[in-house]
Amino acid sequence: MKVELFNPDPPPQGEWILRLLPWLLGGLVFCGIAFGIYRFWEPIVNVFNQGRTQLAAITEFVPDVPDPLEPEVVATFTATATATPDIVSTPTFTPTPTATFTPSVTPTPTATPTVTPVPEPEAGTRLVWGIDDAPLRYIAGGFFLFGSTPDDPGALDNEFPRYELELPAFWIDETEVTNARYAACVALGQCTEPKDLTGPLNIDYYTVEDFADHPVLNVTWEQANAYCTWAGRRLPTEQEWEKAARGEIGLYYPWGNGAAISDVANFRLFKENTMPVNSYPDGVSVYGVADLAGNVAEWTDSYYRTHYNSLLADLTATPEPSTLYRGGVHVIRNGAWNDTDETRMRAAYRYAAPSQTYFSSTVGFRCARTP
Repeated sequence: MKVELFNPDPPPQGEWILRLLPWLLGGLVFCGIAFGIYRFWEPIVNVFNQGRTQLAAITEFVPDVPDPLEPEVVATFTATATATPDIVSTPTFTPTPTATFTPSVTPTPTATPTVTPVPEPEAGTRLVWGIDDAPLRYIAGGFFLFGSTPDDPGALDNEFPRYELELPAFWIDETEVTNARYAACVALGQCTEPKDLTGPLNIDYYTVEDFADHPVLNVTWEQANAYCTWAGRRLPTEQEWEKAARGEIGLYYPWGNGAAISDVANFRLFKENTMPVNSYPDGVSVYGVADLAGNVAEWTDSYYRTHYNSLLADLTATPEPSTLYRGGVHVIRNGAWNDTDETRMRAAYRYAAPSQTYFSSTVGFRCARTP
């Protein structure tokens, strides 16, 4: 049986128009829209561009409008900018070389403590000085009684008043400088021969070997000073000399307060001459310093004053030549081998040199040194 797929019945008349009508309407709408777009394209573009322009203007204008939060942002930025110079200047102010230099200074003092910790010697410590092989004794610093009171036996006016005087530590020769030691300085051209080569009773003295260990005599203050300078020392002040002789408590004599006798000192022509240095071990001072009474009197580095009334002021000032006794002569301390008055053996006994060029067979010297 043959089936016919085609409807043989023709459509009603005018029905195809109805079927085409939606397509026609759609085409008219599309054409209208296309025509509208074509007709109004330029105004639409203008409106769009104008909107963009206004939007850009609004966007640019917005930052100028004060924002309450903006000061905080600005402040934060300003602080950062302010801190930048500090950071830049900090390396400039603290350069690396400074840190390098500081350690280089530290090692320098490191060597000093190596010497400083050496303990202070005890009072009376003995030392042999290398230049002239002279034995020295250590006198500790501190206060001591200097001068005399009217009640002291045998005291003279030029020993008044008594002071409690403070001295720094020093070293002083254990004995007077001998002929042998002085001759060594002369041999080196650093000293000149004594003004007189004879000794007591006009006997040959300086050049005789038997007197090599006796104190040198007949030297002026200048000659004594020259020797001490060559030996790396100096003449003692009369204050140092007196402390070495009487200790801190003001003993009358180097050996104590007992009377002077022939067992402790060479005086009163007991020997009619000088004696070898250190011949009287019973007459040494509390520091072990010998021959501070008798044998020979001794030069000091101090200018002579007739009294001690202005001592403390004078010790801290450089005296004017016009105020110096006899134009400036030095103090001589101690009695000598020919003194018959035992009061001259006292540790406070002193007198003025007749002149700066004075020398005598009764006067020698010893040296001292600041530590």
